[in-house]
Amino acid sequence: MSLWDTSVLCVQQAFGLLDVTPFLYRWACRALAGRTVRKGLTGLWITPRVSGRAALRAAVSTAADVAVYAVARVLPVEGEVLLSMLVWAVAVALLLVNALSVPGPARRPLADRVAATSATGPGFSTAGATRPVRTS
Repeated sequence: MSLWDTSVLCVQQAFGLLDVTPFLYRWACRALAGRTVRKGLTGLWITPRVSGRAALRAAVSTAADVAVYAVARVLPVEGEVLLSMLVWAVAVALLLVNALSVPGPARRPLADRVAATSATGPGFSTAGATRPVRTS
């Protein structure tokens, strides 16, 4: 095995680890505790707490965050420059879909929509659940 092949293998393994580690962290936290550490610090929970949904939500959020980008970064090393550009375009589109779904009326990111989950916490409610307050 040449030095180039060894280097390419190391890059592939590093990007593979970049995909697997966030998925395992998110899935384990949500399956075991119902939330990640950051959501725990802010007092949020992911509901409903179902193991299969935790895995699906972790997979979608990892794909939107790092997985597709990692594939796009590894492809040029393999000599697949055009395919890498296509995967970059897909990664940017996925990021935009994920980001633009949050400001909508449901205020849920792509991972919540796909996994049929939602983040809940103290003081969260829908706009229809609160009565209007008179200010004058």
